[in-house]
Amino acid sequence: VRLSAVSRMTSSEVVTAEAKARIAEMVSKRFETITASGEVGAAPERSLRKVAVILRNLGKELRDGLLGEIQKKDSEMGEKVANLMVLWEDIAQMADRSLQEALRGIDSQKLALALNRADNAIKQKIKSNISERAAAAVDEETSLMSSPKKEDIKAAQEEIVKILREMNKKGELAFVEE
Repeated sequence: VRLSAVSRMTSSEVVTAEAKARIAEMVSKRFETITASGEVGAAPERSLRKVAVILRNLGKELRDGLLGEIQKKDSEMGEKVANLMVLWEDIAQMADRSLQEALRGIDSQKLALALNRADNAIKQKIKSNISERAAAAVDEETSLMSSPKKEDIKAAQEEIVKILREMNKKGELAFVEE
């Protein structure tokens, strides 16, 4: 069964609606098991992050339905799962068009602050998805910056992630298949 599952995962076939529904059902059961067994207390972020990534890769209608069911059972848990669908670290896996749309309205000062001490892959991904002029403005802002506080950097990153989460909620955010 494992070999069959792995071989299917590696094939380039399109996933059927029936398969997506079965995955959704399994995610729901897993979520119920996690909350019932108290496993969430042991490693809440990791378990919930796995569920969040699976949900984010489903179609919008199916994802929203499952997320709605989770929120009915436990609104706090549902909110955590929704927030874990998109994290700052996920920027490196986002499709260029989605990222370009998200970055369109962010000013260079905020972007420079968010990119301060960021992972090189994220810096490169963001800079490759803004205009040369915007990248130059970000570089200029970075050079003018004294050592910013970690809280300010986190706040700037969270502001960008908030925009990305909103796009994900609307079904406008796409990720590159790994």
